Amino acid sequence: MSRPAQYKFRLYVAGDALNSAQARANLAALCQTHLAGRYQIEIVDVFKEPRRALA
Repeated sequence: MSRPAQYKFRLYVAGDALNSAQARANLAALCQTHLAGRYQIEIVDVFKEPRRALA
């Protein structure tokens, strides 16, 4: 029996701005609804890690 697919998301945000918080909430809600237990979300703050965001 095959294991269900695992999904990894990387979300780039700009600090604690309202849009960033909303993006986090939206992605988490979508994943929880459609991929419960089969996802990972990595948050990259472009203010804290600008070089990583450029890469």
